[in-house]
Amino acid sequence: MYLSPDKSWKRALARIPKLLSELEERGVLPETAPYFWQHDFNLYIEFERLGIDSLSCIPSTEKHPPGYYVMQASWGGIVPELERVVASACELMSSPNMSKLRKQLAAAETDERHAFLIYGWEYVEAVPLSHEGPLPSDPPELPEGIDGVWLSTTASRSPAIAWIPKRGWIRASPMA
Repeated sequence: MYLSPDKSWKRALARIPKLLSELEERGVLPETAPYFWQHDFNLYIEFERLGIDSLSCIPSTEKHPPGYYVMQASWGGIVPELERVVASACELMSSPNMSKLRKQLAAAETDERHAFLIYGWEYVEAVPLSHEGPLPSDPPELPEGIDGVWLSTTASRSPAIAWIPKRGWIRASPMA
């Protein structure tokens, strides 16, 4: 399930466990999950009211049964240049949402304090980070208390780029 970023998720998250049971009772399968609304318009209306943007199902594997996952819906957009990804990451680290991270790093008794940001595929920033291209040319504008930054994606073969104060920008190998 993808939750719309402009809705309050509290009601949706409280209702989702029961919704998932209802979907299973209706026989929604991994291959039919995106099309459930064709068979149950009332459920579609409820999803819409709760801000559930779409539905996907993870097929079963040898070790796990099939299941659903809940994520924020992708907002889409133009793929930014790598320099814009770095600027966006610095803006995020400077935001009130990251005050806890900045406090934790400031309290660390170490010579350097690095932040790690890993982008999922629902973020357009993941696209330029997933390719081996030229590294950024300018140092990042990191907030006070953060000396270095590592940027990567959730893809297992995605390289990371990092700003290390004494070395500048480097590319780290994927952890595959």
